Amino acid sequence: QVGQWLYDAPDLESARFLAKQAIEELQHVGNFLRILDMLGLEPAPAHPAVRFLATGMMGESWPEHVALEMAIGEGFVLTAMYALIDTLDHAETVAILTRAARQEEGHVEFGERQTARLVAEHPALRRRLAGLALVWMWGVRRLAAHMRRRMPRDHVVLARLPEFLAHALACSELRLVRMGLVERRPSDLSAPERAALVAEALAWKGGTGLAGAAALPLRLVPGLGRKK
Repeated sequence: QVGQWLYDAPDLESARFLAKQAIEELQHVGNFLRILDMLGLEPAPAHPAVRFLATGMMGESWPEHVALEMAIGEGFVLTAMYALIDTLDHAETVAILTRAARQEEGHVEFGERQTARLVAEHPALRRRLAGLALVWMWGVRRLAAHMRRRMPRDHVVLARLPEFLAHALACSELRLVRMGLVERRPSDLSAPERAALVAEALAWKGGTGLAGAAALPLRLVPGLGRKK
């Protein structure tokens, strides 16, 4: 996605940043392949929830890109990196992730600053981006549910996945407040309020592109989805 937005960047400063980010993202790919090699593993196909978060949630505008992909999406990745750095007992992998985390911090900060400026200049973006952020967070919950089913529950680290998910989502909610998308954390909103945000965002998107990928408005809202 970085390559596309390099062409569509709104100004020279943003284009320069994205050119630098493209190099760093390719470095991340090489580093993760190196980690897999050290573990004796081969890359595997991504889970559908990962593909949804990476491509189904691809923004169709600059505000969507900086808010959903850079601030919120990469912010979640950064939280996962911090967790791995704190828990892995493998010096070389920790060193790789520490370097990657420093780069990721720059990506997140850029997304936060751009988003805060855009919503201050265009207040109508607030609710639309907040609703799409709820869709993104639903995708994260789906991925976490898959991981809980596949991973050993008695593992000393992986057993803490639910707590990590709660922490990561809390960080994302705080980020939404600080960027000015919402006045209160989404978890403090009522189910109808969350539903209204999602429905408004998807209606704005017109049922195409990102909204088409997520075309399940009410099921995406915590507390309103079908319970199993």
